[in-house]
Amino acid sequence: MQLFDLPLEELKKYKPKKTARPDFSDFWKKSLEELRQVEAKPILEPYDYPVKGVKVYRLTYQSFGHSKIEGFFMLYLIKLARISSFVFMAIMPAMTAAFTTSSTGRSTAMPHLVCSSAVKAAVKIRQ
Repeated sequence: MQLFDLPLEELKKYKPKKTARPDFSDFWKKSLEELRQVEAKPILEPYDYPVKGVKVYRLTYQSFGHSKIEGFFMLYLIKLARISSFVFMAIMPAMTAAFTTSSTGRSTAMPHLVCSSAVKAAVKIRQ
């Protein structure tokens, strides 16, 4: 089965037609300015986790339109390579994403701890 519709050399030179609307840059400038005005009000709640060497917190903060963003903040008590902490988040507006472990859209810290050498982003948004 063919994976690409053009030979590699043509793909390297390919330049798709631009489809951005004329106000694209203005939209993002305005959106980022609005986001700067949002007071995040971060909340870190201890998350009971049995693995020694890592402290896990549930992280919640506010974003656009009073959306509630939830994720995990993991703080390593033992420095692993160059990583001392990372934040895991998952974007799941009104649906369950592949990052979650149940049909409720909720996730646990374990799957993210196992692959902790990679920074992941997954955010749960609630309005």
